This record gives sequence, structure tokens and C-alpha cells, in this order.
Amino acid sequence: MAVLMCVCFMAIWAPYAVLSICFSYIPKFDVTAVQSVIPTVLAKFSHVTNPLVSSSSSLS
Repeated sequence: MAVLMCVCFMAIWAPYAVLSICFSYIPKFDVTAVQSVIPTVLAKFSHVTNPLVSSSSSLS
């Protein structure tokens, strides 16, 4: 269960982290509004996945 939670955390936060790093270190990095919203929504979705993984693993 802990491995699954870590994998979910990394998969959900990775796009946001990459986008933030690109904005910080690449001077002419430009994305559309939709491309910048998707990682943000995924990052907010991480608060939903942790309870889902915990509850689904406790059922078995």
C-alpha cells in the first residue's frame, strides 16, 4: 500500500514540478492556459487519491 501511495503521489505531482522548474529556469518557456491548468488540477487531485488508495486497500 505504501508503494502504491508513493507512486500515485509522484505521478500526480511530477507534471506540476516539471512545469514549475521549466518556468523558473527556461527564460522563454511559454505554455497555453490549458497546458498550465492541467498540472495544477492534477496536483489538487492528489488530496483525493490518498484516501481512495487507503480505503481500497483496507477493504481487502
